[in-house]
Amino acid sequence: MKLRLSTRSTSLLGLVFDQAGVHVAQATLHASQIEVRSGTVLNLDLHSGETTPLGQQLAAHLKACQLEEKSCIVALPTDWFMAVATPLPDLPTADVDSFLQLEAESGFPCEHDEVYIVRSPQSIGGRTVITQLAVRIADLSRLSEILDAAGLKPVRYTFSPSVLPDALPSGDSGAASLLLSETPPSFQIGIGGGVAALRALPASIDDLQAIAREVRITIEETSSFTKETLGHLRIFGDSISSQALLPFLAPWASRAAIPTEVREWTPAQSASSLAAQGLQNLPRFPNFLPPRPTRWQQWTQRYSGRRLRSVLALGIVALLGGVSAFGWREYESWTLREDWAAMKPQVDELDGVQARIREFRPWHDTSFRTLNVLRVITEVFPESGTVTAKSFEVRNQTAVTVTGITRDNSALLSSLEKLRQRPDVTNLKVEQIRGKSPAQFTFTFNVARTPGS
Repeated sequence: MKLRLSTRSTSLLGLVFDQAGVHVAQATLHASQIEVRSGTVLNLDLHSGETTPLGQQLAAHLKACQLEEKSCIVALPTDWFMAVATPLPDLPTADVDSFLQLEAESGFPCEHDEVYIVRSPQSIGGRTVITQLAVRIADLSRLSEILDAAGLKPVRYTFSPSVLPDALPSGDSGAASLLLSETPPSFQIGIGGGVAALRALPASIDDLQAIAREVRITIEETSSFTKETLGHLRIFGDSISSQALLPFLAPWASRAAIPTEVREWTPAQSASSLAAQGLQNLPRFPNFLPPRPTRWQQWTQRYSGRRLRSVLALGIVALLGGVSAFGWREYESWTLREDWAAMKPQVDELDGVQARIREFRPWHDTSFRTLNVLRVITEVFPESGTVTAKSFEVRNQTAVTVTGITRDNSALLSSLEKLRQRPDVTNLKVEQIRGKSPAQFTFTFNVARTPGS
């Protein structure tokens, strides 16, 4: 589980998380020289509150520290880790994975699918020991959400004791590293290029005697070969605490023939060393950043096995149905185009005839509107001839003016009443009546609709 940083990387951000918060530093490569800038500590509780506000708080802190790099290497809190060391027996290669999985299931206090496991092998005197280091997937997912909200791109998750100087020696001589500057203090044993033991000590920095006791217990719980090859015990922290711890460890270390030394160390140095080592492509420490599956892998994992076959079958059926529907639609379109090509000459000829009809229709009125108006007047006038029309005028085919002579006024009034009662006559008005027997009259009316049509 190794991730190689790009050789073109010129800057990398280091983040060290512990119970005190997050310590930040940025390493930048300038002309083969690495320049490191540290920021202040941010009091950030990874397990409290929503992930987005925490990420925004982290982004604001980095901006205030003028650390603008987005690629980062992260040291997780040591108390997140669980470790199980197993000497590898003489087994066929095909059975090693199953054996280690059984050891993990019996050694870790959680289900196998709840943790992300990285195996750290050590080659010691021709023997192979596998240390399985586990972190809960829920913790990794939450941290990833916080970093995403902060706009950061992690390239590696690891733990801060692994970046200490000479913490992971490659030979048969082991090194024990006690990190007092971290909260809580953490302890690691490295040998044969791997991690033999890793734990966050339950004791506080205020109880140095308890810390010494936990260190001795951790070393005693390792294999006899690891204890025999343990070459150094280094204490990293502030000088006052480290020197105060020595009297509690010196007698035991002297009896075990383990040289002990103290080194000044701060959390800012852990963040700076983390960024610098990552920038130099020195990925000796384990990586707990889960690989991000591709879209194809996500799809195949989601629809694996019988479900995948069912989805593929449905997809093929849907594809064939779509192709068939498209083919039938094209056949129908081709058939209609052929039919249209056959009838198009006749349609064009009929369109021409219709155009000429529309052009000359006003000159060929077959409704005989004027004659219909005369018929209306003839029907209301008496047949005795007492009322006769001398002239009539039709304007706009609806407005009619009639002028005539009557020898009987009552007959004229009767004719006008008959005309007024007709549904096709409106706005009847008597314009004038002059004289007596005979009398001349003029009246007008409107034809609301064409009579008889």
